Amino acid sequence: MSILVTGASGVVGKDLINLLSTKYFVIATYRSKKPYFKKNKNIKLLKMNLKKKFSKLKPTPNFIVHCAVDQNTPKNEKKKYIGSNLKLTKNLIYFAKK
Repeated sequence: MSILVTGASGVVGKDLINLLSTKYFVIATYRSKKPYFKKNKNIKLLKMNLKKKFSKLKPTPNFIVHCAVDQNTPKNEKKKYIGSNLKLTKNLIYFAKK
C-alpha cells in the first residue's frame, strides 16, 4: 500500500511521513525546500507544484493526506490566500478522480 502525503517540508507533513513510512510506502511531495529524511526505502520524494494539474504518479497511491499550504500568498489578502490553497486541493481531487 502506498500513501501520497503533500507538504513534506512542513512540520506536520514531515512528522506524518516519518510515522507512516515505518509501515507503508510514502510518496512525499514538496514544492521548493527539499526535506531531509534519514535514508528510508519507504519514502519517495517528489518535487511538485500542486498548483499545476497532474494525473499520474508511480506507484499509484491508495490514500492521499493533504498537508501542503501555499505560503507565497500573503495571509492578509484572505481572498487570494484561500483561493490559492483551494486550487491545491482541487488539483489533488482532480488527481484522485483520475
